[in-house]
Amino acid sequence: MKKLLLSAALVALGFSASAQDVKPLRLQLNIGTNYSTGDFSATDMTSESSGYAKNGAHFSIGLMKELNPNFGIGITLAGKTNALNTESMERQIKEFGGSAKVEGDGYSSGYLMGDFYGLLPLNNTTLYAKASLGYGSLTMSEMKMTISDGEDTYNIQRKELTASSAVYGLAGGFRHDFGKFGLGLEVAYMSGTAKFEDDGESYEQPYGTISSTIGIHYRIK
Repeated sequence: MKKLLLSAALVALGFSASAQDVKPLRLQLNIGTNYSTGDFSATDMTSESSGYAKNGAHFSIGLMKELNPNFGIGITLAGKTNALNTESMERQIKEFGGSAKVEGDGYSSGYLMGDFYGLLPLNNTTLYAKASLGYGSLTMSEMKMTISDGEDTYNIQRKELTASSAVYGLAGGFRHDFGKFGLGLEVAYMSGTAKFEDDGESYEQPYGTISSTIGIHYRIK
């Protein structure tokens, strides 16, 4: 009986110690701007990978669990929008001696990634670096193009297309805590390459962005 009581006491003490040593779990919301980069922003009509993507909006929500003061893991769900650079298309066609009217909303993308954090706590401020890997999708809106060479007019239309791909990201930032709440800034790079299928033809569209966001953090426990 004494052994049983001793074992029960040790288990209870163990749970009590674990409860007092709960590692922080934070909910984070980031809102800001994404800047299209590389082929995604390119406007070279001779390159199939030119995306003609403008800068756009970024939104993400995630969870981050601290494993110890210097390492953490998390998960992020994010979405982005990038308008189509129709002005550049029209200008380049004009340079070839024609005229054009291009209509299209551009791109929307979303992704879910697992995150790995390196943390450097400094009193109420924490600096961090983050590496991420996951899966995303890119949607190109319907596009309509009317081209005229002065004599004839041609109408070209592309339907809306969606493709999925693996994505990866790198980020750095900081968070300053005010009790359970925190505010921070983050700069992040994300990249993927979507492979689209359209009427039996396939082509790839890289979509890389750099995002600059303000983060709102809340410590759940």
